[in-house]
Amino acid sequence: FDNRRSGKTEVQFILGYKGMIDLARRSGQIVSIEARAVHEHDTFSVSFGLRPDLVHEPAWESADRGPLRAVYAVANLKGGGVQFEVMGRAEIEAIRNASQGYQTAERFGKATSPWHTHFDEMAKKTVIRRLFKYLPVSVEYQDAIEREDKDEARAFVDVPAVEVPSTSEPDADGVIDVAAKAPVDSVEQP
Repeated sequence: FDNRRSGKTEVQFILGYKGMIDLARRSGQIVSIEARAVHEHDTFSVSFGLRPDLVHEPAWESADRGPLRAVYAVANLKGGGVQFEVMGRAEIEAIRNASQGYQTAERFGKATSPWHTHFDEMAKKTVIRRLFKYLPVSVEYQDAIEREDKDEARAFVDVPAVEVPSTSEPDADGVIDVAAKAPVDSVEQP
């Protein structure tokens, strides 16, 4: 981001949800994890309590599935357990509205934050972060979340160098997802 106080462009650590998923799998306790978007014309039901259940049937045959209603994340745990989290659009928008990146873009009249350009993906990341509060995760994940939270608060963080494969290509926002790569100084040498 452009730091107007120092007049310099600074790197901001952003852990993508795909990197979050990879770090979760490294715990060895999670078999699979995924996030899905639910749209207005999809069939969707969820129940909590003693027998939690979630059913989602996307309206694939519809030319327009309608606006986003909710997002959910499901984790299948080693040993057969399942954990899921669901968030409605209003909850997602409340988190978006509290995001400094979104607020800054709005303040300057620019629709350039990831919340503007990739709302569904940011919503999935948000529900995965919420699900992770209930999952056994690796120390790497906890460290990555702490680092991202510090960056979100505009704290200066010493981000370790990471190896970026020469085949890595930036996405539409110029971001290369290297969140799951080990820091260069911690890579074990044979």
